[in-house]
Amino acid sequence: IEGGDVAYLGDGVLMIGCSERTNRLAIEAVARTGVFKQVIAVNLPAHRDYMHLDTVLSSVGKHAFTLHGCIAHLMEVFTVEVHDDNNNLLEKPRWISHGKNVRQALQKVLNDSDLIFYDANDRKTSIIE
Repeated sequence: IEGGDVAYLGDGVLMIGCSERTNRLAIEAVARTGVFKQVIAVNLPAHRDYMHLDTVLSSVGKHAFTLHGCIAHLMEVFTVEVHDDNNNLLEKPRWISHGKNVRQALQKVLNDSDLIFYDANDRKTSIIE
């Protein structure tokens, strides 16, 4: 896990980018610690410009994120569940997909229809910023 792929959102919620540097096994290990009540994983495109979560999606307050809008439809959002409905530890964590529309997925997963996403108007500006 690399620091640029980790974002604590508060209230026991951790968001982690699944990227070239942070893999599924590492994310599952963090989820298994039990430190967080919810672990959200965001798959990042395999491209150097999007190496870490913080380069494409960052929390900037309780109800706001910066977003590299040009790839917003390419980032699949998951919740990583390590317990079953009876709170028993699962042998293999479940990755529950919430789709590739990162805006809608985070609104759903965070139960916050008022989330605001700030993004650049074009790809060039998004990459530079």
